[in-house]
Amino acid sequence: AELNTGMFSKGGWFSDASIGTNQGKYYAQLSVSKTKRDSYELSDQYNEKKYSAGVGVIQPKGERINSFSTDSKINLKAALTPNSTDEYAFNFIKQWADKGVPPYAGAQIAGNSSTNARYWQWDYWNKESYYFISKTGFGDGNYIKARAYYDIFKNSLLMFSDKTYATLLGGTSSPSHYDDDTKGASVETFFKLGKNNSLAFAAHYKEDTHKEYTNGYPTFKMQDEIYSYGTEYKHQLTENIKIKVGASYDMEKVKQADDTNYNGTTVPNKEMSHGSTDSFNPMATIEGKIAADTLLFGGISQKSRIPSIK
Repeated sequence: AELNTGMFSKGGWFSDASIGTNQGKYYAQLSVSKTKRDSYELSDQYNEKKYSAGVGVIQPKGERINSFSTDSKINLKAALTPNSTDEYAFNFIKQWADKGVPPYAGAQIAGNSSTNARYWQWDYWNKESYYFISKTGFGDGNYIKARAYYDIFKNSLLMFSDKTYATLLGGTSSPSHYDDDTKGASVETFFKLGKNNSLAFAAHYKEDTHKEYTNGYPTFKMQDEIYSYGTEYKHQLTENIKIKVGASYDMEKVKQADDTNYNGTTVPNKEMSHGSTDSFNPMATIEGKIAADTLLFGGISQKSRIPSIK
């Protein structure tokens, strides 16, 4: 078990604790943490007067405006380890956070939108993850690895009209909410074919979902699926030369693609056209040991970059 706590300037403090056990056939660990700060201090060398040529300066010397943050997390992991090669583990992580976004510290220059101060705060910034990982050995060095996961991310952005942070911007622009999740699984297998040969296979699947909505507007949704299949063969040609050849086939399919720029309030969501893309990616390498501590390595491969939702 372990416990840490401390304080730092501008109302800051942190605390974390963990407890765990390893009993040979199984292990488990629980940890929690929290960090909170009211603000942070600017460098003494910051001088707002040098921006006096501008329309106005938002940030005075001293304390950084809107620089508060809070972050809390809990992490639980438990696993079975029945022998020296096998492991079956489950992990849960949950995080809660909120934070201010300090406004632009330079001069507000008329006609230059890049200098406009934005008075934003993340009302919540939360993440939740569940995943399972495993490795099962069989035979002499052969194994199967499997993974499954589900990940959730949500946040809310508040946009205020001025530095008082009292009034939200008019209309329907605030707050803005995101609600995202990813779910997927993969499996990997490895086989020794003999003293000098091995063969591996892998398959992956992932579904990404992004949803966003702003008060007064419909919920927009983007969703796609990604598949990947791969294989790799290794061969020890001689005591000092090893070759490896492999290939993967990757594919992405769009399931939903709402047009967020389409007539927000009165017309149902318009979807952009759906599509899919795929690629075949081969590779080959050779490695030669020319001295006890010297390796030469060369290879050729092709890897495609598949587009995905934001």
